[in-house]
Amino acid sequence: MTKLIRFCPSQRTPILTEFRGHVLRLLLHREASSVIADAFELYANTYERSLLARDLYGKEAALFSSSTVGSEADKEKAKKGLKGVLEAISAEQRTRILSATKENIMTM
Repeated sequence: MTKLIRFCPSQRTPILTEFRGHVLRLLLHREASSVIADAFELYANTYERSLLARDLYGKEAALFSSSTVGSEADKEKAKKGLKGVLEAISAEQRTRILSATKENIMTM
């Protein structure tokens, strides 16, 4: 997987999109964690990093966040990371997302 991510930049975004929903589990796996870490640190651009980090924000953020094939405005919002997710939501949702993020980080 690391070689595919490294040598096929045109296919990098679809590959990283397939990790969606599984990033936490992969980060806890012995071999898969190095693939995710290399993809995030070495090869991913800002938007692709936001695709990987989105799973850390909890299920609610993943459910209501911008889709991966959205407009350029949606992609710019996704590039902001957690700040972009928290911008246009209510205080209740913000609390739930921040609590899920804290829980996921503590799990790792």
